[in-house]
Amino acid sequence: MREASLQAGLIEVVDSANLLLGIEPELAALQTGIEVGALLDDGSVFMMLDCGGGTVDITVQQAMRPAGAASDALTQIAGVA
Repeated sequence: MREASLQAGLIEVVDSANLLLGIEPELAALQTGIEVGALLDDGSVFMMLDCGGGTVDITVQQAMRPAGAASDALTQIAGVA
């Protein structure tokens, strides 16, 4: 993916910090944390389901808000085993 992004001109070097690659359920959970972070308490555990295209992806995440972080957005999402 990085090589394709480089060839497409989206990044200038393969190891660019400007490109973040992740799996869809984890990125969806991160976006959810950004959008509804104020609704989740620090330590809250939530399940993200991605249904479509004949598949279902499920991930369970824990919301984490480090000390001093803004109260309206989560800054970290961690997978729960």
